[in-house]
Amino acid sequence: MLEPSSPTNGQSVERARPSAVVERRGSIALCAVGACPVCASSAKRLLCQVQEHEYANTTDERFPMVECLGCSLWYLDPRPDESALDVIYPPNYYAYASASGAGARLSDGVAERLFRSRFDVLERHVQLTADTRWLEIGCGQGEVLEGLRKYYRLEQLVGLDYSESAAALCRDKGFDARALRIEDLVASELGSFDVVHSAHVIEHVASPLAYAHKAFELLRPGGICIFATPNTQTWEARLFGRHWGGLHAPRHWALFNPRSVRVLAERSGFVFEEIVWSRSGCFWIWSLHSLATAYVGRRVADAAFPSDQRINDTHLPNVARTACGAALDLLNARLFGRSSTMVVVLRKPPVR
Repeated sequence: MLEPSSPTNGQSVERARPSAVVERRGSIALCAVGACPVCASSAKRLLCQVQEHEYANTTDERFPMVECLGCSLWYLDPRPDESALDVIYPPNYYAYASASGAGARLSDGVAERLFRSRFDVLERHVQLTADTRWLEIGCGQGEVLEGLRKYYRLEQLVGLDYSESAAALCRDKGFDARALRIEDLVASELGSFDVVHSAHVIEHVASPLAYAHKAFELLRPGGICIFATPNTQTWEARLFGRHWGGLHAPRHWALFNPRSVRVLAERSGFVFEEIVWSRSGCFWIWSLHSLATAYVGRRVADAAFPSDQRINDTHLPNVARTACGAALDLLNARLFGRSSTMVVVLRKPPVR
């Protein structure tokens, strides 16, 4: 179970400190968040203390994960300051690493079906054609952009990523990719888009509300904002507590559930369309790695559940671990009507 903020009932409420107060602790600077980064409520309760376990070259600092009593968002307070991004995202961070190994060679037909299954939900809301303008937030090395070009024949594709090396790899593949955070983007420089998409990015940003406002600004009237993000309203989050892989400490700064997603949509001007339950095998691997690290040590955990850049390896044991996790998520969605990953679809209201 999650560790309560009170030894008696777990419901103690505290008032937040002023926002953006920065202090240095150990090797990194911490930023006091204060109010909820979605609904601005200052009422919260402590859920647990979280700590890095996936990488040995970041920080050993412990961070409080709190729950907003206004919209039920989970967020770190304090969190790493933005000056610490290069510390908590080391050069060997999994999103920056290419897949290796030869254990998972898929036929073109299977690869296309798997890729298209990610966007079945989107095709219910927008027709994807060669004229569709698509912005990929957190484009990484361009895997999504490559799939869109190959399987949907999209031509107007733009990518943003915090990593210059990742953006450079995208450019090498012929895409317009910028090493830039969405918070720093000037919308007029790129024009407007039909789709703004991200996969597991919004939980990493300092202000999800600012992210949503910027996406709104970048979209044409009637355009779609779609993002995948962890869902905290699952039995795994309750069972694993501070070891739940969806916490991905200390890189996940804000974690949503259906209620907080709807508050985000309302506060940023979007029309909420739907949530579709998806899969993330990584969360199960990270959960088991955290548990193993705590009880049998990091060496055993790294060998049994490799959770750093090796999670990208396509050797058969690694593929099997990830596939089992994804299958468990799909089973959860069937049995309980939700899973640990949700795909959220929001629409910018059309001009009337």
